[in-house]
Amino acid sequence: LNNFKPFMGMSMLMLKSLPCAEQVQPEMLLIQFAKTKNIPVKGLEEVEEQLAAINKQALDSQAISLQKMVMSFDSVQQAFSKLTAVYKTKNIDSLYAFIRSSGMDDAFETALLSERNLRWIPRIKAIAAQQPSFFAVGSGHLGGDQGVIALLRKEGYTVKPVLY
Repeated sequence: LNNFKPFMGMSMLMLKSLPCAEQVQPEMLLIQFAKTKNIPVKGLEEVEEQLAAINKQALDSQAISLQKMVMSFDSVQQAFSKLTAVYKTKNIDSLYAFIRSSGMDDAFETALLSERNLRWIPRIKAIAAQQPSFFAVGSGHLGGDQGVIALLRKEGYTVKPVLY
């Protein structure tokens, strides 16, 4: 428990706020599919890099956010429902705008999204140069000027949506 950060509590509360009984994790489905086809799976970052991004938000700020979530859990559920509705529109710009309006501290948002996106681009380029590849990232990483889509386009890649 000494290493337990308030952000982890917020993550657990967010999962509890989901309206469905069973949460499906798309990344796990993709990994399982790849394994059935003997396709190698690699990550764009190490767990330590993810944790470093999370740890850029000051502990007192994390604690305040966790307290707000606990005190107004109904609003968290409503916000998650709105987020889900925006996600279902398949409009990356709307999703990005919703995330930006969520009240996340700017420095934390930069660490959690933009800095990671910028780190991923050279890695994506290196992997893609070796062989045909499929990359999956969280939808929050796609939009905006520092989003994966814009950054790849700046590097000369053609990025098109996959309709589903």
